[in-house]
Amino acid sequence: MAALVDGGVDFPRRLLAGLCARLAPTQWQVVAYNTWRDRLHDADLLVQALEAGHFAALIVTQQRNAESERVAVTAARKYHVPVLGVGRRVPGAVAVMADNHVGMSALLDHVLADGKARRPVFLRGNPGSPDAEEREDAFVQGLRRHDIPLCAARVLDSGFDRDPAFRALNRCLQDGFRPDAVVAGNDEAALGALDAVALAGFRVPQDLSVTGFDDSPIAELIGLTSIDQDLPAQGRAVAEALLGTGRRDVVVVSAARLRRSTGVECAESGVRPLPHRDRLAQVHDLHRVLTTCSSVAEVIDVLPAWLPRLGIDRFALVLRLPGPTSGEALARVALLCSGDVVQTHSSAPFPERLLLPPALEDAFPQAVAVRTLVGPSGCHGLMVHGIEQDEQDRTVTAALQVALGQVVDTLQREQELTHRAEALGRHAERLEELVAERTAALEAEVATRQAAEARLRKANVELERLSSMDEVTQVANRRAFNRFLESAWDRASRDGEPVGLVMCDLDAFKAYNDLYGHLAGDHCLRQVAAALTSSARRSSDLVARYGGEELVLLLPGAGPEATARVAEAAVAAVRALRLEHERGPRGLVTVSAGWAVANPALEDDEQSLIRAADTALYRAKEHGRDRCVGPGR
Repeated sequence: MAALVDGGVDFPRRLLAGLCARLAPTQWQVVAYNTWRDRLHDADLLVQALEAGHFAALIVTQQRNAESERVAVTAARKYHVPVLGVGRRVPGAVAVMADNHVGMSALLDHVLADGKARRPVFLRGNPGSPDAEEREDAFVQGLRRHDIPLCAARVLDSGFDRDPAFRALNRCLQDGFRPDAVVAGNDEAALGALDAVALAGFRVPQDLSVTGFDDSPIAELIGLTSIDQDLPAQGRAVAEALLGTGRRDVVVVSAARLRRSTGVECAESGVRPLPHRDRLAQVHDLHRVLTTCSSVAEVIDVLPAWLPRLGIDRFALVLRLPGPTSGEALARVALLCSGDVVQTHSSAPFPERLLLPPALEDAFPQAVAVRTLVGPSGCHGLMVHGIEQDEQDRTVTAALQVALGQVVDTLQREQELTHRAEALGRHAERLEELVAERTAALEAEVATRQAAEARLRKANVELERLSSMDEVTQVANRRAFNRFLESAWDRASRDGEPVGLVMCDLDAFKAYNDLYGHLAGDHCLRQVAAALTSSARRSSDLVARYGGEELVLLLPGAGPEATARVAEAAVAAVRALRLEHERGPRGLVTVSAGWAVANPALEDDEQSLIRAADTALYRAKEHGRDRCVGPGR
């Protein structure tokens, strides 16, 4: 059976653990296909396998990449493969669902009654998610049950990710609201809430309580009160449906897990910090070692010693064989590591869609994860490994995927050129009159190596650039903005110059996404980012995506007059796009802008500039949007 799971979240691991435990005595094998929210081609390999008839069933879990789910389910219907939904309902299919209300009600009784909280904040999940809507409904019912008016609480748009949750709660705290409890839609959002309350100087749980949902491993590790959906039980229910013993929808009851973040067995220090993630540093060290390899064979020799350091005990490197681009892709197993057994192979070619030749399938008895190895010249093969056990495992395998893809791409292109040069050398040895051609071939080989090294350097530069770029808008990301602001602040402090900042926020952008869809929302963000870029004309200026629908223009050396002029130009440039928005001001997509100027020689730190611009932005929103406001206006 195939399982389409979201590679960016933790719950599939525990779900698959319950599923595999129930299927262990049977002949069923599970193959998990990871998807990611911004990549629409992740399901292609799964579709090929469904078309070839390799799967007898398809499990679909909740996806942030809706297009991958649609493609996979459509293919399953086309090839008559039954579909089972987990955490979501697929028309005509058995569904395994969690009852969020039971656990959420128990948690709210603990927080609102036992904890005596009267000013709670709720961080709602992703728009359109059935789980998010059910959890919010349970929160509202809990307020009514404890006679707390909704106006005494706050419901914030945060999504299910850490950074948006931090920004939403941080803004609420800056606006002056002082909650006594934060109830998050999931554990990731709860981590963002912990970041925000720590920044504001609150202690957990002495000053306020914080709760999550999903009971991820990190919740237990740091003492976060959460709600257990009993994912292993959901996995077992899926197995029962596959085995034919359960043909009706199954609802698994959730339960509250009370811990230190709500005062249960509270220590004075409160919630423990997150552990250090040292295995990711090991991946970076391995990447540096791999770049010194002169052939794919050397890479295969190096990898087995590093895999245990990365916590990977089952691993196969499958390399695609060169050949015509049309027709079925063939591959060979270059390396197989299974526990203490390490084998290097030059196996007979087999169809890449099989993942592994039948003789080697026993190396992965139950569940495997698949990642493609992609470089600038295309796809070179696959990483096949055991299912990741936690968030750190996923981070490590994703980083290893990038490193191997780039190194194999460079080496295989270099190998192709080397083979050509060697053929010319042999021809020169046979024919004396071709000495000149042989010399040219050797010179070409040297040039090829130099070109390959230059490409590798360029690839490293490109990696650094991509790590600083927002994928949707193609402008600088938050990380790059913070780094640039710190540098500009230090330089301006030395030179006695001002620093200007314009903070822009798309008006009614959530409504835009609801009306026109997230793909249209991404296209709108790119156009707005381009318009803002045209407003910042100096090479020293920076346009960045600050987060969500917020973009900023950082203007080193700009005083109040110049900063105000750029802010006005930015608002006008977005308005001039004439992008239709039924619920926006003037029926168009517009932005509100707040600007501020700081003198680093007189200010404590750069955060004062951000706060001033954010306060001005808040006033621009308050005074009707589609305008810019400066300090004190």
